[in-house]
Amino acid sequence: ENGTILVIESTISPGTIDKFVRPIIEERGFVIGQDIHLVHAPERIIPGKMVYELENNSRTIGADSREVGEEVKSWYKSFCKNEIVVTDIKTAEMSKVVENTFRDINIAFANELAKMCDREGMDVYELIKIANKHPRVNILQPGPGVGGHCISVDPWFLVGDYPDIVNV
Repeated sequence: ENGTILVIESTISPGTIDKFVRPIIEERGFVIGQDIHLVHAPERIIPGKMVYELENNSRTIGADSREVGEEVKSWYKSFCKNEIVVTDIKTAEMSKVVENTFRDINIAFANELAKMCDREGMDVYELIKIANKHPRVNILQPGPGVGGHCISVDPWFLVGDYPDIVNV
């Protein structure tokens, strides 16, 4: 149908829609922006809390045009109680990868602190409690490491896509 809106709701590497989705659709003779409109809405749910998170998490809608983005936003408003931001597709793709990379780095930092404190005979929990008294500091608690199917993988999207910039 002319004007179909295709919403990809997942975690994807920045540039995936331009590199893979757009060419496949165009190879089939469709005109992007006329026959089919592309939208990316990064997934933001934790398994086991899907319904709660669908309703209560803020959402990002990345679209080729503001008009299409606003239309999809109106659909999401039917179930999402939180803020819905409309942006371009690349920014939406990057936003989820950045969110998960930020979490990965912060989890890793807490775990590295635990190892340092262990070596020095300090209580890491006391250290974090004291450091977190600063209004702009919010260190996580150490734990078994990064888990789930996204957080440990997503930083590698940035490393793979920007090898000349991201040093690991």
